[in-house]
Amino acid sequence: MAERRVAVRQKSFLKGKLYFDNRRSSVDCVVRDYSASGMRLEFPDSITIPNAVEVYIPSKDETVRARVRWRKAQETGVEYNLDQIAPDSDLTRRVQLLEREVKVLRRVIAEMKSELGIGSDAG
Repeated sequence: MAERRVAVRQKSFLKGKLYFDNRRSSVDCVVRDYSASGMRLEFPDSITIPNAVEVYIPSKDETVRARVRWRKAQETGVEYNLDQIAPDSDLTRRVQLLEREVKVLRRVIAEMKSELGIGSDAG
């Protein structure tokens, strides 16, 4: 089966909260993996959520707008909402995806350095 993902996935076990209905409703979830273009969310029970959501990750103090791409039992795949970008602006979209991926990679490097006991130095 051919790989259809735009960006490399990073496995995770992050606590998350999904907001929808103009933030009037929310549900807890676990971010099982993420990439520069989206994430896979796991819920304690099978639930029904709308296509447009916000995902808040407390440990990163980060909120992203996303849209549901797929649903399977207690898991849902979401793609970051890039609707603000003009449809003919493929370069802008790619740059944003790459910037997000760089941010993820920097975080992974920092975590690896921390695990190895390597001090952070400028440069």
